Amino acid sequence: MSRWTGALFDPRRFAPSRTSSDDTPDQSMERGCQIGSDRPSAFNPWLHRFAIFTAISTLGLIIIGGLVTSHGAGMAVPDWPNTYGYNMFAFPISKWVGGVLYEHSHRLMATFVGLLTAILSLWLWVRETRGKGRWLGVGTIVMVLGLMGVRALPVYLILAWLALTVGGFSLYQIRRNFAALRWWGALALAAVILQGVLGGLRVVWLTDQIGIFHAALAQMFFALTCLIVLFTSRWGQERRAPALRGGELESRAELELCAPAATAVTRWSAPGG
Repeated sequence: MSRWTGALFDPRRFAPSRTSSDDTPDQSMERGCQIGSDRPSAFNPWLHRFAIFTAISTLGLIIIGGLVTSHGAGMAVPDWPNTYGYNMFAFPISKWVGGVLYEHSHRLMATFVGLLTAILSLWLWVRETRGKGRWLGVGTIVMVLGLMGVRALPVYLILAWLALTVGGFSLYQIRRNFAALRWWGALALAAVILQGVLGGLRVVWLTDQIGIFHAALAQMFFALTCLIVLFTSRWGQERRAPALRGGELESRAELELCAPAATAVTRWSAPGG
């Protein structure tokens, strides 16, 4: 890494110089409210392991999706969200033959990954929130899971629009506070819902262009799960916790978490990379 790059991504260069003693009483109260909702717990190895399991399952889903494409089985099941009129979970195993095996397995694996993502999102939300905000988030996630069990196309279209809204708002919150993992979890849940609906619409509307977006979003979602694995690791928590405990929420935690990725991009894009 060059001297210039090292200076650019040195977190100390961007460390906030303002202290809490410089705040007015109203500003101090506002800062305290922010810290109360963003303060992390100690490193949780089970949360990290669950994030790893979710990322590995997502990779498995992408592999099965590749098998569906390579075997030309994308339209082997002509209806969605049901399977030949059956509830997807009640489809007889005896009918899992030919292309149906690949496509139906892909749908089941996608449902499993969606459930894992919902649990991960719920875990991150409960871990970082308290009071009414916590229960509002929990209720919303549970409601979404309940609606996904309705297995009706109009309901899934509504969920897709809701996912777009939540995803956009999560990106806005992440931009404000990169270290708030609950919004990363909300973004992941919105992405997996949108991903699933796009896959279903590819079948129902017979539109190849939707399949392109479906495949591209799959790679982005996998990258998102890998980021959550990184941020929930001991390494990520150690670089996140000091700034949150001291009340300096954004700069140092963001820079120390982003510096390795930014350095890799700089090296890759440099001439002769």
